[in-house]
Amino acid sequence: MPFLNYGKMDPNDIYAIIAYMRTLKTIPNNVPASSPKFPMSLIMRTIPQKHELKSFVNKSNSDYGQYLVNAAGCNDCHTQQVKGDFLKDKYLAGGQEFVLPGNIIVRPSNITSDPETGIGAWTKEQFIKKFKSFAAPEYNPFSVQEGEFNTFMPWTFFANMTEEDLGAIYDFLRTVPPVSNKVERFSKK
Repeated sequence: MPFLNYGKMDPNDIYAIIAYMRTLKTIPNNVPASSPKFPMSLIMRTIPQKHELKSFVNKSNSDYGQYLVNAAGCNDCHTQQVKGDFLKDKYLAGGQEFVLPGNIIVRPSNITSDPETGIGAWTKEQFIKKFKSFAAPEYNPFSVQEGEFNTFMPWTFFANMTEEDLGAIYDFLRTVPPVSNKVERFSKK
């Protein structure tokens, strides 16, 4: 849950998320009260940080793309971490390992402006088309069998973004310093 990212968003966007969630049909579900054990009980009391909500109305520059990258949580998967700390020199350079059942490892791609290992050779049109290719009704989901490549990337959600918003993300990513980091996206342990 990228709650730290949401604490940096425009309050009106937070209200829009809440309004949307209130339109969803409720599903009865009894969830037992949480009672975390030490050390998680301590960690949960120390993690929350003061929010830094900020109004954002200027959609005409790469700051808006940076805002969207934060809101979408791109950093959370596309930046490697060590002991929970993001590696600043690997910002958006991919390679963070996620181990799936069956000892399958999936690693998000490098989305820095590096032309050889990132998206530096992509045009804005190619970038937008990649996301839009997962939009309904053109996109036809397929089943992934055990042991086959899969991804955590929520393509179908991001496919519903406007071309303007996707273009703003692309514009921001072009300002991210290139990091040469060839990522093997899929392997088995």
